[in-house]
Amino acid sequence: MKLLSHIPARTNPEFRPFPDEALEQSIPERFDEVVRVQGRRLALQWPDGRHTYASLDAAANRLARMLSARNIDAAVPVAVLFSHGGEALVTILAVLKAGRFYVVRPSCYGMRRDRKSAPGRSARLP
Repeated sequence: MKLLSHIPARTNPEFRPFPDEALEQSIPERFDEVVRVQGRRLALQWPDGRHTYASLDAAANRLARMLSARNIDAAVPVAVLFSHGGEALVTILAVLKAGRFYVVRPSCYGMRRDRKSAPGRSARLP
């Protein structure tokens, strides 16, 4: 199914279609391609900072290496506890680059409440 042909390009002048085969790539694989082409461009900006695609990739890679070094069972989700902002995207991308999956908890819940709300469940912080 040609999904991209159904997205009207006029909704965003910056939109660049990519081949349907790219839909079969993982998010980290696709992101690596974007970094190679758009590395110096601004990827995101929030009140406390900004990242180009290259700096976002570098930050996510550092965190992914730290996460991988912990040798935690891949069946255990990574608990992602954060507020909104660029750090959230760095963390999510890092977890995916490490080949893991995550459970998001808003920072207002805190880890203590998370453990109470999900007894018997285990999750690790990155």
